[in-house]
Amino acid sequence: MIRNFLNERCFAVNYHYVEDPSPEARGIFPCAISDFERAIAFLSQKFRVVPLAELYSYAGDESEKGVCAITLDDGLKDQFGNAAPILKKYGVPATFFVITCSLGGELPPAHKIHILASRFSYKNLADRFDAFLYSSHPEYYKKYQIPPDQRIVPTLRLRDEVIVANFKEIMGVIPYKLRDEFF
Repeated sequence: MIRNFLNERCFAVNYHYVEDPSPEARGIFPCAISDFERAIAFLSQKFRVVPLAELYSYAGDESEKGVCAITLDDGLKDQFGNAAPILKKYGVPATFFVITCSLGGELPPAHKIHILASRFSYKNLADRFDAFLYSSHPEYYKKYQIPPDQRIVPTLRLRDEVIVANFKEIMGVIPYKLRDEFF
């Protein structure tokens, strides 16, 4: 769960995966279903939960206190199977941001990374990617090699370990053709 404060009176809470943690999906760091329900129960009791579209109108109103919105990124199955019934149970509105490519059956790159990270360490993934570039696309090796000990972008992904941040950064900037071939 991430709380993004607009100010002390008005904030949004964002979720990604809402499912019980499992060894097979250790790379996604989900919010456990029971934790999600506890959070929704708390928010619905202590705050006025409004749709995200309304939240911004309250942010500038000094008289409003304790207003929040709930958002869920990517429109994943676990959100509809696990989160939506809980939201309905508590009568809480939420905004789902759906990645439209997933509607056509395509897995978004960030989710591919999470699946890979559930099976391999980020160090192993970085080593595999570097070996892939070196052997299959040596013309890109120097440009996209993943440094293990210095952040590519010093100001981003500060909560991630260096190798994790760098792997994610490179996957976000390499040509799609390379990323898809690696995945």
